[in-house]
Formats: sequence, C-alpha cells, structure tokens
Amino acid sequence: MTEQREILYYMQDCTLARRQKLTEANIMDTIGMVVRCTMQSGEVYEGYSDVIGDAAMRAANWDGKNMYLWKWAHWDEETQKLTGDKITRYDMYSFLVPVEEIARIEAILYSGPRWGGRLSNHFFLNI
Repeated sequence: MTEQREILYYMQDCTLARRQKLTEANIMDTIGMVVRCTMQSGEVYEGYSDVIGDAAMRAANWDGKNMYLWKWAHWDEETQKLTGDKITRYDMYSFLVPVEEIARIEAILYSGPRWGGRLSNHFFLNI
C-alpha cells in the first residue's frame, strides 16, 4: 500500500495545526511559508515556498509540475542577520523541486517574512 502524500502545517510551537492531501492546488496554500520537502528518494529540501519564482506570474502560469524553494543569499544563521551591502542584502536564490517526486511537505504557518516570521533559510522547528 502506498503512503498518501500530504502537507502538514505546524504552528511555531511545533503543534500540528492541520493536514492536507498533497495536490497541485494545495501546494499553493504553502506559498511564502518555510517548508521542508521530503522527496520519495529520502532527500530533503528546505526553504521558502514559491511555485514559479515570480509572484506576478504565479497564478496564471504555474504548470503544477515544479515548485521552487527560495533562500536568502546573504543570511547568517549564527548572527540571525542579513549580511551584504545595501544592494545585495535582500538577494535571494531559488531552486527547483519536482512536485511528482515529493513524498511530504511540512510547512510552518506564519513563518514567512511578510507575517513577521523568524528569518531562516532552514525549517527551524525541531520535529
């Protein structure tokens, strides 16, 4: 029997808030959150969830085959600060995650910068 692919949403106190079936439509609910994608191969990818890397094009052009995770290019986990100069401080980089290869997504609710969440390039809950 194949294990159901799902999305788990956690509060910042590590409590499980809800579960969803992992579908193209439900992946859209994770946008902007810190997520951990566990692949069917066992590999793990962490970062901020996006679907195509360009917010202006997101809804109209997402093909559902890939999602992107992005990270701060100049983030120092030790000091918990963005580094770099005035031009580069907020630079980000994205990488592709094939949706069909994802076994599970874990997302931290209200974890993105827009919600005042803790800045981190990693899934920071210890679960």
